[in-house]
Amino acid sequence: ILIASHLFSDAPHGDGLDMVFEGYFSQLKDTLNFIDENEIKNVLWLVRPHPLSKDYQEVGIVENLVKKINNKNIILCPKSISTQNLLEICDHVITTRGTIGLEFACYGKCPIIAGISSYSKLNIALEPKNKKKYFLYLKQIKRLPRLNKKQVLKARQALYFLEKTELWDKKLKKSEIFLNSHKNNINWGD
Repeated sequence: ILIASHLFSDAPHGDGLDMVFEGYFSQLKDTLNFIDENEIKNVLWLVRPHPLSKDYQEVGIVENLVKKINNKNIILCPKSISTQNLLEICDHVITTRGTIGLEFACYGKCPIIAGISSYSKLNIALEPKNKKKYFLYLKQIKRLPRLNKKQVLKARQALYFLEKTELWDKKLKKSEIFLNSHKNNINWGD
C-alpha cells in the first residue's frame, strides 16, 4: 500500500477545505502510528515523500517519521521507484487529497482520501468523513474492492479534464473520450 505524503507547507490545513485530520503532517503521523499499533498483517506500507519535498525544504521529515516508527512493514519508498512503478505494484494509495489518488483510480485501484479533492464525490475513492471511518478502512485494506469499469472510465475522464483545463477555466478542449455531460459532475470544492 502506498502512503503518499502531501507537502506539509503547501496549504497545510487544506485551504480551509474539509479534511479528516488537522493537517497533512498529522495525517501522516497518525496513520503511521495507527499502522504500527495495530499490526495489520501481510501488508507492506510504502511511505513516499512528496516529489517536491526538496523544493520546499522538507527533506528528512517523512524519512525521520518512518525511522522513528521502526516497523519492518513500514518502509520508505526507494527514490528509484517511479510513480508509474507504484501504480503497477501497489494495491491502493492513501493520500489526503493528492492527484495520485486519481491516478490509482485510473488503474482500477481504489484510493483512500482524507480530504476534499478535485475528484471528490465521483464515487472513485473511499472518502471517510472522520478518523474512525478512516482507520476502519486501513484495518480492512486487504479487502477493499477494485473499481469497476464504469468507475475507471469516470476516473480517466476526470484526469483528462484536469490535465486539459485550468480549474478556474472549466471549458473543455475537444475530446473523444470525455462526454461534456459529465463535466458538471466534478466537484471542485466550491
